[in-house]
Amino acid sequence: MKERQRGMSEREATIVSLDLGSQTIKALMAIVEPDGALTFVAGGEFPSEGIREGMVSAPEQASAALFAALEELEDASESRIMSAYVSVGGSHVHSQTTHAETTVQRPDQEITLHDVERVIGAARMAGTPDDRSEQLHVIPRGYRIDGVGGIPNPVGMIGFELAVDTCVVSAPLAVTQNLVRLLNAAEIEPDDLIAGPLAAGESVRAQGERGLPVAVLNIGAQTTGLAIYAEGAVWQCDCLPLGGDAITRQMAHKLRLPFEVAETLKRRYATCLPGEVAEDDLIELEPVSGADELLPAKVLAESAADGAQDLIAAVRAQLQRAQRQGLRPATLLLTGGGAELGGLDALLAGALRIPADVVRPTGALGAPPLLTRPAFAVATGLLRLGARRQLRSGHSGRRTPVRSASLIVELRRLFAALAPGVAHAPRR
Repeated sequence: MKERQRGMSEREATIVSLDLGSQTIKALMAIVEPDGALTFVAGGEFPSEGIREGMVSAPEQASAALFAALEELEDASESRIMSAYVSVGGSHVHSQTTHAETTVQRPDQEITLHDVERVIGAARMAGTPDDRSEQLHVIPRGYRIDGVGGIPNPVGMIGFELAVDTCVVSAPLAVTQNLVRLLNAAEIEPDDLIAGPLAAGESVRAQGERGLPVAVLNIGAQTTGLAIYAEGAVWQCDCLPLGGDAITRQMAHKLRLPFEVAETLKRRYATCLPGEVAEDDLIELEPVSGADELLPAKVLAESAADGAQDLIAAVRAQLQRAQRQGLRPATLLLTGGGAELGGLDALLAGALRIPADVVRPTGALGAPPLLTRPAFAVATGLLRLGARRQLRSGHSGRRTPVRSASLIVELRRLFAALAPGVAHAPRR
């Protein structure tokens, strides 16, 4: 088994994030400083297999890909990776709003932490009624005391009735349990499973207009995550069942080209703004497909704009859902690998009538530019959320082989142990 002491001091609190995508695995490692800041240690983007739309679809291939990625990251960091914060994605991730009320228990009507825990527990029980889903997060939007709202923290205040509105983010049990089985097969303890849209939002939402609602759109290869924030709290968190690949498929169909060729053309030359492309601008296809042909750049741009229409419609539906609840985001922040398609931000802004910008994640100090691309928004956000939780739980200052896990993580581990999984020789 690989030793961990070669490069990392035992006094340094290191955390790892894993974003398991359908095309690549993004992994980052950072040191959590005493003040909660992150210092970059290592990271990379590695080939992924066996993951489809956020689900483990082929366990053997997925396990082999994760195994290889971890070994490369361990070699780069000269340390042993034993746990990680891991994203949960795919169209199966969804959110709902719940409401709960409770009577303040103390005779003097002072609200205590116990009152807050009870009302959040009641809100948790109000969400996810079926036994096939798991609540990943129960996030308070805000509290009300005796009908008066806009209270971020009611502890210590006086009142008779305490109420809360929450955003409950859930995913199917089969998705999370198979993900934990995959991690355990690679000898990784999940520090926590975090919804991908929330992780992406954490890494970029501060770049929105201060004090105004903001929507973060994380465009992956096969899925797109959407997180909406208002007054510093999560309002909505969902995954849409289409991403950059859907645009490429539409382009390939319209241009009558293989998917791989259309993907290469999209990455190298495409824009979603045909009006900005000259009529006589031509693209040589021979370097891409081997065909001795020319493709008008304007035709390529039109195919990209047409291919993005399904994504626009899906995002519009989610924004309208938020509007029906009285919330309209002031800004749309685009991130994820799919956000790098030229002109997509302007196309979305015009179609949805909302300012849109492509943004890069901010996280660990010293991370190279290659690892701060929009594609690393989820992995970066996992680090930020992990650092915050490390400080709250008192784990900063020393890395332990296996961190104390929540009850739900223990239940996941128990399920994984009872079911046969993919076996590997221990990582060297």
